[in-house]
Order: sequence, then structure tokens, then C-alpha cells
Amino acid sequence: MQRIIKQAQRLVLWLADIVFPVECLGCGQSGQWLCLSCLQNISWRIIQTCPVCLHPNLWGEYCDHCYQSLDGIMVASSYEDKLLKQAIKDYKYHLAKELAQPLSTSLIVWLGRLLQESSVLKDKAALPKLLEYFNHCLIIPVPLSRRRQAWRGFNQSELLARPLADFFNLDLDCQHLKRIKYSQPQVKLTKQARLINIQKSFVWQGQNLNQRNILLIDDLTTTGATLSECAKVLKRHGAGEVWGLVLAKN
Repeated sequence: MQRIIKQAQRLVLWLADIVFPVECLGCGQSGQWLCLSCLQNISWRIIQTCPVCLHPNLWGEYCDHCYQSLDGIMVASSYEDKLLKQAIKDYKYHLAKELAQPLSTSLIVWLGRLLQESSVLKDKAALPKLLEYFNHCLIIPVPLSRRRQAWRGFNQSELLARPLADFFNLDLDCQHLKRIKYSQPQVKLTKQARLINIQKSFVWQGQNLNQRNILLIDDLTTTGATLSECAKVLKRHGAGEVWGLVLAKN
């Protein structure tokens, strides 16, 4: 069955390339989904905020009164940026797998700048442990359910996470955090419905994490419910700080 699904996906992509040749989503230049010029024109975010109350801060950490299992979410851009929004939609829903390369590169560049800022501020501000000991953190992409991954043919978060882990020479784990429940897509749900929908969706099937700091990678966040549910499971198995890193916040 899996083989038939993959063959069907390849056929769809082959036909799409014939009917709709690859063009830059920004300027229409042929041959690539996002040219360098348009990629640089995306409004990459500088100011971070608490994911709940949106109070500005340095790293995207939760305020004390907003704190959840997740320690914070570092957000590279906004879903209000039309070009990035279209890129993420095509990447996830139109199976434009090739967009993983420019999007992951953008995430690497953005995170690199944040790390530079953290090194400058190291003696002046309280750094999150994840950034202070960044070279020792573990990268984990948010997993898909088996059903959704079979339909899509790839995990968009994993394709963002792999180049990032390689570039920063960090350990990557794509095997042990599992999504065991096929749930309704979060995108059209209310905040409360998201929290209920995602409950008990994840399990950790690896060893105790022994206070290791974790960086969860995803393409998009809205309420942070998915990342928080992952963090809850990871901390139950001994994780230290758990942060999210996403391309955009909706």
C-alpha cells in the first residue's frame, strides 16, 4: 500500500511539473520556488514575544504568569508575510518538497544571527540554558502521524531540522518522539479546541533525557499547543529546557 501511495505521489508531482512549471513564488523567475532576492525580501522577525500575552522579550520565552511545559518559542517571521505564507502552504499542502532547502537555509541564517546576539549579551542578560549551552542541545522535529506522513510523503519539520542540525553540528533525533494519534488539523480550530485536539498525541520511546535541552523544530505555530504537548512529554522523560523554533507564527 505504501508503495502505491508513493508511486501516486511521484506521478502527481511529475504531472504538476509539466502543467505548472516551477517558478519563484515572488517574482515568477523560472527554475526555483524562491529566488535569493525574494527570499531576502521576506520580513524576518527581530523582536520576540511571549507566545501567550505577546509581551516583547529577548528570546520568545514565556512570562512567569504564562508559563507552560514549553520554555519559549523562537519565531523567525510572521505568517502575515504573504510570500512566506504562500511558501509554507505550497510546501505543506501542495507537496512542494523542494521548498525545504530555501526555508531551512533561511532558518539557519536567522538562528545564526540570534546566537550572535546571545553571545554579545551573555554577560549582560540572563540567557536561557538552551542558548547558553547551545552546542549540547538536541534537535527534534515535531513528528507527523503515520497516516499524514504517508499522505504527504515527507515530514516538513524534519526536512527543516536536518540541515539545521548539520550546519550547527548538533545531535538530531527523528525516531523517538512519536505522534500516536491522528488528530484533526489544528489550523481551523479555536485555541481551546486545539488544546483538547492535541492532548495525548505524543509519546517518547527513547531513554531518559537526563536534563538535556531540546530544540523542537516546526514550520508554523499559532497557539503553541502542539509544541507545548511535545514539551510536556519530553520533560516527563527528563528533558531540561524545551524550546520551539518555527518559521512563522500565525
